[in-house]
Amino acid sequence: MKQYLLLIILLFTCSPVFAATTAWPAENPGTEIGGNLPAGYEPSGVIWQSRIGDLFLVWDNGYVTQMDTLGNIDNTSYYGGDYEGITIADQQSNNVYIGVENPDTIIELDISTWLQTGKSWDLTTWMNSTDSNQGLEAIAFVPNGYHPYTASASGGLFYTGMQENGTVYVFDVDLSNSGSVSLIDSFTPVAGQTDISDVFFSSDTGLLYVLYDSANELLEINPQDKTIINEYTNIPGSDPERGQEGIVIVPDSPNATATVYFAYDTGGVSKNTNYPIIYLDTEEDVEEEEEELTISLHHRYLTINNQRIKVFQNKPILAKFKSADFRTDGKTEIIIAALMNKKRGKVITVVYEDANNINIIKKKTLDFPKNKSEIKIRLKTENNRFKTYFDSKKFIWKMLESGSFRLI
Repeated sequence: MKQYLLLIILLFTCSPVFAATTAWPAENPGTEIGGNLPAGYEPSGVIWQSRIGDLFLVWDNGYVTQMDTLGNIDNTSYYGGDYEGITIADQQSNNVYIGVENPDTIIELDISTWLQTGKSWDLTTWMNSTDSNQGLEAIAFVPNGYHPYTASASGGLFYTGMQENGTVYVFDVDLSNSGSVSLIDSFTPVAGQTDISDVFFSSDTGLLYVLYDSANELLEINPQDKTIINEYTNIPGSDPERGQEGIVIVPDSPNATATVYFAYDTGGVSKNTNYPIIYLDTEEDVEEEEEELTISLHHRYLTINNQRIKVFQNKPILAKFKSADFRTDGKTEIIIAALMNKKRGKVITVVYEDANNINIIKKKTLDFPKNKSEIKIRLKTENNRFKTYFDSKKFIWKMLESGSFRLI
C-alpha cells in the first residue's frame, strides 16, 4: 500500500489589519427579499439554519416563518405571543428557541413538526422591565468554548438583551428540563445606551453581534472579555428609518466576507453582501502528537523515513514544520512554514505518495511588508485547521480535501 503524505509549505505576506471604524463597510441598502411575507408581517428576529440552508423569522404577533435566501416562503405558522427573537442551540437539531417578551421567556419549537415541544424557561426573576414593551428583545446561543464561563451541560449559554436598559443577560438553560434556568452574568455593552434590538453569535467568527435600533448601530464584541472590536453606525435601515429588529451573519466561501440579513420592524428583510469579517482565535492551542515517522528538515530538503524530498529551490532563512493526520484517513499532513527571504516567500503544496511519485498541487509567491524573525505552528486537527505565527502575526488556515488550504 502506498503511504500518502501531504506537504504544505507556507510563507505569508502579512496578517489582516482590522481597524475599528464607524462607517458601514458592506452593501447598503442591499436587496429586499421579504416581499413574499404575509401582508402586515413585521419581522422581530431572524436566524440562519445552516443544515437546512434557510432563514427562520419571528413576528411579534406570534408567527414563525421559514424563508430561503431568495425570499421564497416555505412555511408560516401562528402560535400567539410577543415573539421578539429566535436562535438555535444545535444546527443538527430540529429545535429553535424563541425569545418572548411580556412575560420574558424562552420557548422551544420543533421545526420538523412545527409544534411547540412544551418546554419553556421563565426569565422574569431577572428580566422584568418597568414597561412591558421594553423587555426581552434579543436572544442568541453561545456554545461552550466561546464564552468565558463554566461549560454548560446544554452545550452553551443563552444571551438575551433587554430593550429598556441595554443590558445583555447570560443564562444557563437546562434544555433537558423545562423551567430549569439560572442567571450566570449580565453586562451592558455601552454604558447608558438602551434599545438593544437583537444579539447574534457566530461560531464561525467567534464574535457576538449586538444590534441597536434607535442608534442604527451594530457592535462586534469579543464575548471572552466583552471588548468592542468594531462599531458600525448608519447601518442598513437607517435612512429611511426601517427599525432594525433582527440580524444574522452568514460567512461566504471563501470566508473573507459575509452576507448580512436584517429584519425590519416596518416590514421586510434585506440581504446585504460584502460584509468584511474577522475571526477570533477562541480555541486553545494544542500540540498534536506526530505520526510514527522520522521527519527532518534541512536546508532545501525534507527527509521522511530516510527518503529525501527537495521542497525548496533555494535555502530558506528559517523553516519549521509539524505533522498530523487531519482527516483521520491514514494520510499524514506535514505543515511547513518557511521564510525564503525577509520580504518574499512561496506557498507550495506537495502530495508525496512514494519515492517515485511527488505531486505539487499549489504554488504561490507572496510579499512581506516587513522583516520577520520567528515562526510558530499550531495544529487543530478536529476541525481541519492550523495556525501559523510570523512574529506576532497570526494566520488561521483550513485544510481542504483536495490537499490544498485556504485562509479563514
